[in-house]
Amino acid sequence: MKVKKFSPLKAAKMSRLSSKVADRVLHQKIGIRRGEEKLEKISKIAAHILRIIPFDEQKYGRSVAYGERFEQSISRKASKSLKNPKAIGRLHCVERCNTALGLLRKAGIKAWLARQVYYDFSQKEYRIHDYVEFFHEGKVHTLAFGINFDTRKDYFAIYNFTAENILADSGLFGMPAMVKVLRGIDSSQIGGATDYNKLKRFLRNPFTVKESMAEMKRLNLLVSSGVIPKQALEQIKNI
Repeated sequence: MKVKKFSPLKAAKMSRLSSKVADRVLHQKIGIRRGEEKLEKISKIAAHILRIIPFDEQKYGRSVAYGERFEQSISRKASKSLKNPKAIGRLHCVERCNTALGLLRKAGIKAWLARQVYYDFSQKEYRIHDYVEFFHEGKVHTLAFGINFDTRKDYFAIYNFTAENILADSGLFGMPAMVKVLRGIDSSQIGGATDYNKLKRFLRNPFTVKESMAEMKRLNLLVSSGVIPKQALEQIKNI
């Protein structure tokens, strides 16, 4: 049986961007220039994403409206977000991360999605929070998007550690033991969760042997295809 070669470009369904769209956004709207430092490029891209995909509490803060927006945005591609920017509801990180991944790759920065799956004790269900990881100066770093509910302002942060440490340190959602991070080229590759119904099915039982095997396969393929450096994989496996 012939095995199809893994292609990061084919796998990146949610974050794929055409060169024409990406070049216009990166150079004309974001103002990225040649020779800029990696962290400077990432900060500029993240700030632009907050501008085009802001948090709108008045429109999407209510539980009903939030659910409606979340269902639409779970399958929203990076190209659609850039061409037709819309405000989002609270804690919705999926769309921002997929858009960031598309722009980072077009800017020449290797990055991948880190999807935290955690048990929300208050809601008594599994939920997700997405981050973008990249390798810099010998360490895995994490780009995180969030909302400060005291000031009602969007923010992004870059941490010099993996996504496992962010939620565990925050203490917002319960016990660290109930947290697992899955990695892929973008959200289309993890648990097959490319729409809201698929995500709900995935979250009914996310920590299966099948998913663990799929995670190992994804990581190895991402390394062999050059998306994740070997040194980064060693750090991830040692967590």
